[in-house]
Amino acid sequence: MPKLFYPAVIILIMAFLFSLQAQERPNSPVFKKYRTGEPTTIIKTSDLTYQLWEGFMLMKNANAGEAASQHELALRYFLGKGFPADTVRAAFWLKKAAAQDFMLARYNLGIFLYNGYGVDWNPFLAFFEFRAAAESGMPDGQYVFGLIFTDNLVVHQDFAEAQLWIQRAADGGYEPAKDLLEELKRKGLFADRPAGHHESSPGTKRSASPAEPLLLDFSVDTSRHVDDQTILQDVFRNGNEEIQKLLGISKLLIDSTASDTALFRVLQQAAAIGNPDASTVIGRCYERGIGVRADPVAAAENYVHAISLGSRHAYPLMTDILHSTSFVQELDTRLKRKDPAAEFVWASLAALHLDTQIPEREAFRLLEDAASKNHLLALIELGVCYNSGRWTTMNKKRAYDFWQYAEVHGSKEAGLRLASARVVADTTATNADIQFLLDAAQDGSLLAQLTLAYCYEEGIRVPRNPSRAVHFYRLCARRGSDGAYLALKRMHDTLRPVEQEFSLDKTEKNRKR
Repeated sequence: MPKLFYPAVIILIMAFLFSLQAQERPNSPVFKKYRTGEPTTIIKTSDLTYQLWEGFMLMKNANAGEAASQHELALRYFLGKGFPADTVRAAFWLKKAAAQDFMLARYNLGIFLYNGYGVDWNPFLAFFEFRAAAESGMPDGQYVFGLIFTDNLVVHQDFAEAQLWIQRAADGGYEPAKDLLEELKRKGLFADRPAGHHESSPGTKRSASPAEPLLLDFSVDTSRHVDDQTILQDVFRNGNEEIQKLLGISKLLIDSTASDTALFRVLQQAAAIGNPDASTVIGRCYERGIGVRADPVAAAENYVHAISLGSRHAYPLMTDILHSTSFVQELDTRLKRKDPAAEFVWASLAALHLDTQIPEREAFRLLEDAASKNHLLALIELGVCYNSGRWTTMNKKRAYDFWQYAEVHGSKEAGLRLASARVVADTTATNADIQFLLDAAQDGSLLAQLTLAYCYEEGIRVPRNPSRAVHFYRLCARRGSDGAYLALKRMHDTLRPVEQEFSLDKTEKNRKR
């Protein structure tokens, strides 16, 4: 591969990695090494006797009702610092401190409630804690409270209100708020200055970003042009830490001997496990000829696959290619040669309703023809057709047969689909299937994450755990999965209080999904 790949892709990734590093070492209050008012010179972390004495005094003061000690004790239980890691005990002491209106404790209790750390998951109770922290002037609280108004899950979506609080956080020196303001202004979601905004006096500058909640923005027009920088930003920064681990980006950046071939190889490995972000980047590489020979059909092949897996960037990229005369001509030429990649792409365009001129019967025939030539994606898609009854009679056994055949011929995604089907749809699943899904989810497979989310929500093959379900649904929703967002909404609705401030009616009528 030409070395052009490095300046075109690697350097951009390096720029985004700097922002990732800040997220990997957060000092937001829930993770911050919070200290009491003693001089730092007294702390001797290597002195075991002192640590034991410090823990004894901390427990004594917490039991005596001192809010700061209760909060410190909660964080130490949460982090396993001087005490066994125990989120339930951490939540217990956090509630004690929050009940005394200790504001850091209220903010952190909101984090616990929002994520289900040591308590039942309840984003609505978290809302009250975040509001208290925000109104007290805490920049972290203002930032998180503002985010809640963006996703239309806890309260109705209100970007003016969101900007008001995020602007206050930015004015207080909170760096993530400044970055988010600029990003959302570029997207046209925020005005230059929020209505009703008043300059606040600068507070203590903070540089952390909380692990949760996550910004779920489904209001942006997905038909807009998507550039390489936006794609890489979302793949390597926007809530896809598990993708970064799979792609080995950190290792490649610190290894001076790493090659451009190595990066493309790990992208392909990620795509093979059902990672739509990796497929999108590969498609862009084929479209632009970055590191590989330009091939519009290969680009489309990756784009349509990414779309079927829920990518939010692949759709506008695919529609851009469809308007290219050179792509249409190339696709037509290769269809006449019965090229399986071209057949798969054309059939997929019909399945995704990107080309309504293709008869369903013809699309199905093209898919069968491509599958007969061992085109792995066509085999997978043919299995999807039989599993769902699209274009043909539903036949689960035939679906399994196609996926098993594709798996034998090297498709890890086909194996994932089999494992997902066994876990959710029948009684033949094993612990190995669950472990396979867990490993794939860690590697960035959106399919595995969605399956696990549903399993944790319903208690299928794993103990029912709403907070774990929400965790996986959020990951998928941030990556553009409408299904994950609707699942999140469903889970929120099961807990939604009757108070008017939590009603979504104000925006539901106008919401276009």
